[in-house]
Amino acid sequence: MSGRNNGANNNDREHRARERERRAADAVNMNVREQVQQQAQQRQQMARAGQNAGEGAHRGAIEPYALNSPRTMTSSSSHSLKRKTPSTFGPENVESWASTEVEQETFAFLWTLKGYTALSAGNEEIKSPTFRGGPKSLHSWQLKMNPKKKMDEQEFFAVHLILNGFGDSETPGGGNTRRLKVRFQISLLDSEGRPGKQAGSATMTVCEFKRYSVWGYDKFLASSDLIAPTRRLVDEDTLKIHCRIWIEGELKHKLGQGGAIPEKLTEEEIKKQRLESLQDNFRDVLADNSFADVALVTDSKTFMAHKVILAARSSVFKAMFHSNMVEAANNSVEINDFEAGVVKAMLEYMYTGETPSLNEKATDLLQIAEKYDLARLKQDCEIAISTNLTVDNCAEILVLAHLHNANSLKTKVIEFINRNKDDVRKTPTFERVTLSHPLVFVDLYLSQ
Repeated sequence: MSGRNNGANNNDREHRARERERRAADAVNMNVREQVQQQAQQRQQMARAGQNAGEGAHRGAIEPYALNSPRTMTSSSSHSLKRKTPSTFGPENVESWASTEVEQETFAFLWTLKGYTALSAGNEEIKSPTFRGGPKSLHSWQLKMNPKKKMDEQEFFAVHLILNGFGDSETPGGGNTRRLKVRFQISLLDSEGRPGKQAGSATMTVCEFKRYSVWGYDKFLASSDLIAPTRRLVDEDTLKIHCRIWIEGELKHKLGQGGAIPEKLTEEEIKKQRLESLQDNFRDVLADNSFADVALVTDSKTFMAHKVILAARSSVFKAMFHSNMVEAANNSVEINDFEAGVVKAMLEYMYTGETPSLNEKATDLLQIAEKYDLARLKQDCEIAISTNLTVDNCAEILVLAHLHNANSLKTKVIEFINRNKDDVRKTPTFERVTLSHPLVFVDLYLSQ
């Protein structure tokens, strides 16, 4: 019995040993297979990476593409498109912005001369009817032509452009110093309405026109060439002259609010900004003639203005426009006792409460302020004049203050003269003024 048991036990041990060996072999085989698979996968990945790199280099070498053309991009690509980041310097990141440009006017005129043979027979200069342009300024122009102008023992067709007058603000007979910067082009049209001969352009050298200036071409075309059948410029005894004009305007500015949130302002700063904004708005109103309803006419220039603003600022203008006076009926006010620059400065002050000409024209502005009852302007003029007193001008300023009821200024002038009386009395101005206006100096002596 014991022998059989020993044999059975031996068989079990051998079976368990073989089972352990089989399991160990299976584990080794599985581990080897996994390693082999991993190595194969790594080799495949390396092969694909090398192929992609080669293809990428090949495409980069021979495949140009437009910047805006669509391209297929993968998430693994190292050349993925970058999103454009918003600029920190754009309008959305500033408190305000401005743009400036030169406003240019352009227009054209066609002059048709019928019966050209008869017109040219007299060998005389012929002018076109007056035409107007550009679309805003409406200046008045003329063309003139001479069919047989003799130059260097030859005959030439001559043509010129004339500026007869300014249509926006000048009055006849004035504006001798004003200039327009102009470019122009003159064309003779053939039988099909196309330019057969042309001179000038939008890029030519600027010509400065003043009133009655004449610019053009004495030798535009030989007279014989003009009537040559091959040129076809005179068709059915008709000549057509086309003129295009470019006028360079003034600088135009636009202002706007940006998107950035400004720093918190004090109440005083807010009031200042509101006042500046209001001044800018009314400065634009004065510059824009769209709704103007009254003209202020000086010897050299006419200024367009608005009755409601003049009446609100001046009791004199208010009475003028509410009565049956000629100014109300004609919508025109003649101002012949002040220069155009003084009237302009007065209007600037009436519309905005300030003028850059205050210090330069203070004495004249004080007089026009007295005439039209502009108390605030008069007060500012008195202050400006009093800060520029000298021993040479104080006597004349005292007369000015006396004649125009500038009491504050008069007091300051008397104080100045008393402080510097020895030097003042030695000046020729003092001696001359005391003789011509003795009553003015009564207050001076009474103050001593």
